[in-house]
Amino acid sequence: MSIRRCVGAVTGMAALAGGLAVGVTAALPTVANATTCSGGTTVPGTGITSCTSTGTVGLLSGGLTINGPAAESWSTTLNGQTQLLFDTTPADEGLVASDLRGLLSTGTGSGWDITASGTAFTGTATGTTIPDNSTGEVLAFNGGGTPATDSGVPTAACYYGALLCGLPTVTNPTTFPMFVPTGATVVPLRIYNATAGTGTGVIQIGANGAANPGVWSVTLPPSLAVDTYKSTITLTIAAGP
Repeated sequence: MSIRRCVGAVTGMAALAGGLAVGVTAALPTVANATTCSGGTTVPGTGITSCTSTGTVGLLSGGLTINGPAAESWSTTLNGQTQLLFDTTPADEGLVASDLRGLLSTGTGSGWDITASGTAFTGTATGTTIPDNSTGEVLAFNGGGTPATDSGVPTAACYYGALLCGLPTVTNPTTFPMFVPTGATVVPLRIYNATAGTGTGVIQIGANGAANPGVWSVTLPPSLAVDTYKSTITLTIAAGP
């Protein structure tokens, strides 16, 4: 008798466990975080019930932004001649353009334009300025760090690695260096662009080590007051074309 009871108990446990496994579908409505999906149907001849639910992905725009060096610097000794100085400090080279607005209905981006301008280079001690004209002849953005290489177009690359962005097609400007006007009332100058359908994602422009690094330069006249001259350089990115 005791043997029969033991076997019966074991058989009952097996049946209970089997009932839990088979009854998973029937038990779901008792789970607090589950809801009934729509369109439930039974596949003929199988006893399998299927239904549909809705998957939703929320995607927000990351915007259109531009980042550049925290500062640029140049230094030299007066020599009675016009001097061209390049800032080749690695941290001062290049720009980062981020087009994270999302694609248009056509599956492409609208492109963008980067412009630059600066206040007059003004001596901190004397208050004198480095003379400039309306088209710019002092500050320039270049595709290289020497007179022999500064005419190159700064190289664009995907910031997070190949294939993780849409590289820009640059059509205006294509001739460098680009002289950026400095003064109290100047018109910002376009120094880089991405045509419609290009330039999506996070783009490095002329990073240090690139084939054509993006380097800032200044051209100084032969005669200036000995001083430290400062200018506030403003970069702006706007939707193109």
